[in-house]
Amino acid sequence: MINVAGHRLGTMELEAALLAHPAVSEAAVVTRPDEVKGTVPIAFVVPRAGYSDSPELQVQLAQAIVDAVGAIARPAAVYVVSTVPRTRSGKIMRRVLRDLVVTGVASGDLTSLDNPEAIEIVMQKLR
Repeated sequence: MINVAGHRLGTMELEAALLAHPAVSEAAVVTRPDEVKGTVPIAFVVPRAGYSDSPELQVQLAQAIVDAVGAIARPAAVYVVSTVPRTRSGKIMRRVLRDLVVTGVASGDLTSLDNPEAIEIVMQKLR
């Protein structure tokens, strides 16, 4: 659960809205601090084959969340990346994504990280 301007939102709902878009293979939503709303959602998506990052796709994906959940859930940013950090069992490491968004550094225990190159891929998008 995340809290955006006093509204409790489930990240699963936002991710499901993204996954419903035909261009999205995987999705993860984390938050970053915001002076006005407290926190705002940030979306990371891995595109399906045949799709690539573009401003139009980012707008479409943000709108998919608005259409499914509401305007309060509009992400502050949508990052289209080739991969996201994941564990050896395939779970997306949202904690690492949140650290990268907030501090720019992946902290904590990274021994279970299966694809360490994903950190640099995400950081390139965040710059």
